[in-house]
Amino acid sequence: MSLSRSIRYTLLSVTASTAALALATVAQAQDVGTHVLLTGRVGTHTLKARLAPEAVAPRPGETAWLRVLGRHTCFYRDDALVA
Repeated sequence: MSLSRSIRYTLLSVTASTAALALATVAQAQDVGTHVLLTGRVGTHTLKARLAPEAVAPRPGETAWLRVLGRHTCFYRDDALVA
């Protein structure tokens, strides 16, 4: 039995707070017009976060706190939604 979490990048955010967060090393910040797509690494995992177009994105190599738990967080056990 395995437990996993699915995180949509549109629900991740960069924040200065440290509650329910993961410290990511920024790999890339890409302006895609309607938003900035930030790509970061937490350990061996790659996470993406959607930032407002006017946001000042961290530069590659810098660190950023990503909020990874929120009201839209979903947990799966053996590919079945449990919460």
